[in-house]
Parts: sequence; structure tokens; C-alpha cells
Amino acid sequence: MKKILFRPLILFFFFALFSFLMLPSSASAGKKVFKQVWKNELLYVSEQRFFDNGKKIIATYYGSGINYIYILDALNGKVLYYVAAKGNGDVSHDGKYLAVMLPSSAGKTSTTISIYDMQNFGLYKEIPLPYPEKLPYSYKDLKVFFSADGKELFTSVFVTDTSGFGPYPGYGCNNLLIINIENLERTEIKLGNEGRLKGLLTSKDSKYHVVLTERYDGRSFYLATTVYDAKTHKKLPYGVTMIWAEDNCYGIEERHTSTPFHFSSDNKLYVGGKQDIRDNWGDLIGHTHHIRVFDLDAGGKLVNDCKKDDGFGGAVSFLDHDDCIFRLGWNKEQGYNYRIYNFSNCSVLEDFWTPLLLSDYHNGCYLANGMGEIVGIEEGILGGEGGIAAYTIDSTGSVASSSAIVSNLFVDKELLRFTLSLPSFSHCLIKIFDNSGKELSVVAEGDYVGENVFNYNIQNLPAGVYFLRVNDKSFKFIIAR
Repeated sequence: MKKILFRPLILFFFFALFSFLMLPSSASAGKKVFKQVWKNELLYVSEQRFFDNGKKIIATYYGSGINYIYILDALNGKVLYYVAAKGNGDVSHDGKYLAVMLPSSAGKTSTTISIYDMQNFGLYKEIPLPYPEKLPYSYKDLKVFFSADGKELFTSVFVTDTSGFGPYPGYGCNNLLIINIENLERTEIKLGNEGRLKGLLTSKDSKYHVVLTERYDGRSFYLATTVYDAKTHKKLPYGVTMIWAEDNCYGIEERHTSTPFHFSSDNKLYVGGKQDIRDNWGDLIGHTHHIRVFDLDAGGKLVNDCKKDDGFGGAVSFLDHDDCIFRLGWNKEQGYNYRIYNFSNCSVLEDFWTPLLLSDYHNGCYLANGMGEIVGIEEGILGGEGGIAAYTIDSTGSVASSSAIVSNLFVDKELLRFTLSLPSFSHCLIKIFDNSGKELSVVAEGDYVGENVFNYNIQNLPAGVYFLRVNDKSFKFIIAR
């Protein structure tokens, strides 16, 4: 009787405590105002990210039976190519190829991995997987990954135990398949009983693979990272097992349930997780979140563990220079709350909020998913108009003079030709002035990034000295008649 009466009081106490602790720290967070560069309203996608050094975007729509993977031009949001697939799609590190998994069909006798050329947008190669899609084999993880050098593909095959002695129906072992793209040689590595492939990263020097697997210990699922030698494919005695089964003074048990996963350019491994918090009776009463950053040393060992508890949680994507951005959730007064961390030491760089559901960032341009945009802050309406959009920070509306570079300036009697180079998406107003400072004409105005070539007709201008002005920076040129 005491247990029955006391239990609701404990539950009430913990719900109140964690509701307070999980509130976003919005008091110190400022609002960022974003300016839309372009929007593609025809696409309804679940996730999107930059690749090919920010020139292209890969966007995925996860359907009920089939997925659609779109390749977009990052400058204008136009669809360059799309394919139907099962599972994810992965782009090679050099941005040249896209690999997707396709199930067996009337025209195919086995499950295949199709590789598409991202320069010419056509099929490059089809790689049939070694086992037929029937018991005891299945490719239920539906994941495929490129190695850092683009020479190998990784996927997994699940082998069901058909002996009849397994602990339950469907029990089996998952094997990692490593396939050489050129000669189709393959290596198989056992991931363990009930192990499922969740992610795979290759160190930037291509020496090591770090595999993320979800495993089952007979009681619940947990996550583990394992380091492999990329040349020999041998398992190294290093890794991180992310599982906790500790009863603290409140009788709370903590276990990992999910995690993001990322390698930085200097071989730092990021692992983050959400932990379920349960009471003595096994009831879920809340979650905690934390981030961990390791160094992968020359011997493939994970060292220098930097762990930081964080009550914000949420989805994660990664910024330039390996900072990371957390989506924290939303509230009707503000929108989405974000926190940006310094990747190397887990320190907080910035808190801000916006109604936009941001998903990725590259050189000053943010990607946002329109389906997650909060369109009615007062009413807390979530959903938006759909589509995918690119945004820049709306501050002064112009690019700093030190950022714009004009080169290849060519002048003849009729034509002014020049190249405008910008390291990040910036709004530029380009004008021509005479030697007295009088504005003569507007050459162009818009949002630009990278190298942009302009041709402008100057046949109506007399001979003299002129200045091409990009926002607040001027470039001198002379017209001779």
C-alpha cells in the first residue's frame, strides 16, 4: 500500500524536476534574422545537406515503400538529378559519385548498389550484392557508405539463425560487407548478434574506419563504436561502448538510445547521445543529453575523452570548421532554439533562436526544411509550406569589402568583363562610377558565392577613368577610345 501511494509522488517530483531542467535557456539567446536566397517549393524532403564543397545539395524524401534522393544546385535550388532507392544515399568525399541501394526486382536477380556519376548525371556502375534477398539473408539495414578515398563501399547483410536454437524467432548475426568498387573483391566482418549498422566513418587520412552499431544485450539496445584498420580490415582493441546501467541515489537507470556521429578534419570523433531516465519500476520519466569528443591518435586509439552534459539535446548537424549545431526544440514564444558548440573542446559558442528549421550550413549559407518551419508562433503552428530553402544571415545586407575579390578585369571599347569571387553567400550591389564619384549605372544586384563572371556593355561610356564598386569596395578601370 505504501509503495502504491508513494510511487505517484516520486513520478510527480521527477516530472516537475526535469520539466524545469529541460527548459531552453532562451533568456541569453538572441534572435537571428535570416534572408531567403532561394526556395524550392516542389520538394518535400526529410533531410538535406551540402556536398561537393557547398556546390550541391543532397536531399532525401523517405516514403513508405521507396525513397527519393534529389541532387540540387546549391546556388538556385534547382533539381539536377534524382533517383529512387531503398535506404540512404551516400556521396563520395570528392563529390563525384552517389551510391544508393536498390532492391531486387523483375529486372534484377539480386539487391544491387548503383553508383551514379555526379558530374555527368548518369549511371556509372551497378554492383550486385553477394547474397539473394531470401532467408537466411536480408539487407534490412539498407545503408551504404563510401570510404574516404572513394575506392570501397560498405553495407551490411543480416544472417538469420535458422537452426531453431536461437533465443527467439528472427535472431541472427549482422555482417559488415566491404566491397572494392573496381575489382569487386569483398571482405566480411561480423558485427555481432543482433548488431545493426547505424553509421560508418573513415578517418581523413583513410587509415581507420569507425563503425557505429546498435546491439542488443538481452535486455535493451545500446550503441557501440569499433575501430578497424582500413587496409587490413582487422578490428582494433579500441572503441567506445555507450551503455549505462547505473542506479544513482534516486534509483534512476540511464542508457543510451540514439546518437549523432561525426569525424572532424583533424581526426576528432564526435559522439552524442540521449539517455532514457527511468524510475525503480522501469517507467520512463525523462531524458538527459550529452556530447563526447575523442581524438583518434596515430595508432587508431580513441583518447582525450571530452564529455559535456547538455539538457538541450535535439537533432544535430555540423558547421564549417567542425563546429556543431544542435536543434533544441521549439516554443510558441520564439520558435526553434539553437546552440552552437566548439567541436574541439565542447565549449558553447552561441545561443540563438529562429522560426526556421535549420538543417545544414556551408560558407555563410544555411539550409532550412520548410516542412518544419513554424508559421504561427503565437498559436505554435508547426509545418510550414513545405519545400527546401537556402538562407543567409540578414545583417547589413552587404558583403564586407575585404571579402569581395574582383579579378580578370578586361576592358575594350564595348565590353567590361570581370570575375567576382566570394568565399560565402553574400548580397552584392555592383555599380559603375565616374572619376568624380557620380553613379552611372547598376551592373548587377543579387546573392552570389564562389566565382561569378560578368559581362557588361560599356559602348555608351566615353573614354576616361571609372570605378567598379562592389558594395563598399572599388576597382579602377580605364576606357580608351
